Amino acid sequence: MRIPKVENPYSPQVRRIDFVVDTVEGAPLRYRVQTPIAGLERRGILALVHDAADPELPGKVVGADAVIVFRVPATRVLARSLAKIREQLPDTILAFDIDDALFDVESNGFAGEAAEFAIRYQETVLLCGRMLGSTEAIANLAQTQLGVPSAPFRNGVHPAQMELSERARRRPRVPGPVRVAMFDGSGTHGPGLSWLSPAIAELLRSRRHRGVHFWAFGAHSCPEPLGELGRRFHRVPFMDWKDLPMWMRQMDLVLAPNMDNPTIADTKSALKWLESGAVGVPTLAQATRPYREAVTPNVDGALVGQRTLDAWTEAMDRQLSQPAERRRMGKNALRSVARHSCEAVADDLLRSLSDLAVSSAPVLSVSPGQVFVEGTPLESIPTATPLRSKAPLGRRAILKALAGEARTPAR
Repeated sequence: MRIPKVENPYSPQVRRIDFVVDTVEGAPLRYRVQTPIAGLERRGILALVHDAADPELPGKVVGADAVIVFRVPATRVLARSLAKIREQLPDTILAFDIDDALFDVESNGFAGEAAEFAIRYQETVLLCGRMLGSTEAIANLAQTQLGVPSAPFRNGVHPAQMELSERARRRPRVPGPVRVAMFDGSGTHGPGLSWLSPAIAELLRSRRHRGVHFWAFGAHSCPEPLGELGRRFHRVPFMDWKDLPMWMRQMDLVLAPNMDNPTIADTKSALKWLESGAVGVPTLAQATRPYREAVTPNVDGALVGQRTLDAWTEAMDRQLSQPAERRRMGKNALRSVARHSCEAVADDLLRSLSDLAVSSAPVLSVSPGQVFVEGTPLESIPTATPLRSKAPLGRRAILKALAGEARTPAR
């Protein structure tokens, strides 16, 4: 079906936006580049993607109203390109975008290579002179620490992910016990799983919830308390994003604890709520600022205010004891997530670019000569279409995994 183009209501002067990247796959690229591109195209705005290591980049972005460099640490090639773009295209909005506070050395406690990457991210920010981020906290950190004009635009769901989620919802749930899950897409949520595992294990060993199963997706290791659950604890390896909706659809409750320090916790967007809500499954999340902004408590999700095991135990017990409430929240989450479409993301981006256009970018404080890392060209051309990066698991893999569940009362 042809989707009609809609006039851009926020920044009529913007007719083209170019994105600069150093990868061709991954969830960050999908959420921060490919999703807004899908929305921009539906708003009648041209969007192009370029390789950050392309020495011809300055010539290729001529004609763009805005150039957004997504999550690229500074290299010599990029530094020369950005300096030239700022010099030759002074009216073009040049901004760095990132979905995590990877530039904040102190708050993350970075050292060694991680700290070096953080400094290189900072250099790219300063070379651009403006910054975007996926949360208010990221924008505030950039403005405070680096002194650059900053604005947020929030994550949403790509149309392809929406379509896959709708397809997953149409399939019947595989009969079985109540299933609680944690999903880790990057290997960064291991501390949260380890921290919460004693409460999960204790709760599921109780007489009240002895029929509940716990699923850890993407987990690298099995925390000892969860191993004591025997056949009621399941691990599934990292999977391609296209398979994720099928698996999430089989769950009854998704947990999203965040045990980072408050500064870092507030920089991470409510992605788990977006992903699980798209298939009608409710989320129980730590009440960080992004989740408080996204979730209406006990309407389309549930929040845990305190960062304590007792608070999480109480909240999990309440959710597991109210199946009708879980189903109601899941249905409401589905409607709420629909408001985070690619069009909404594009509109949010255009509003932020409009704000940055009237801001005063700082004087360049990093020269290309200060950057010592060479850029490496991508092996393939970056695309506006999200790619599959892992072999498909397929529905048979789900059925086989679920067949391994112990005989327990159905929900």
